[in-house]
Parts: sequence; C-alpha cells; structure tokens
Amino acid sequence: MLAEAGFNGIEVTELTGAMPFDSPAAYWDLQSQVGGPIPAIVAGLPVDEVVEIRATVEAMVEEFATT
Repeated sequence: MLAEAGFNGIEVTELTGAMPFDSPAAYWDLQSQVGGPIPAIVAGLPVDEVVEIRATVEAMVEEFATT
C-alpha cells in the first residue's frame, strides 16, 4: 500500500509488547476518545449503536485479561 502511494525504501518492523489496561472498559475509553478515526466515527453514531459496539469490543478484549 505504501509503495503504491509512492513511498520508497519502506521497512516493516514488527513491534511486540503489552499494552496493559485496568479493564476492558478502560481499553474502550482510550480507543474511543484518543486521536485517530475511531473517536470521529463513534461520535457520529447513534447512542444505541455505540452501546452495542462497546459491549462487543469489551467482550472481545476480555479474553486477554490477566487479572
């Protein structure tokens, strides 16, 4: 994709590590409020859709909980 956009000398490096969150709700709060396209998308959705998406995301990340 980057090469198709005209970029040259592209290097891809995989970064590994953990991004700990206190809870699935804390993960949602960060993703839905910090920069990038997600907050703008969430802000434009009806409340009932946001509630449904949030519940889905929180259920998905719950399996990675370590506590």
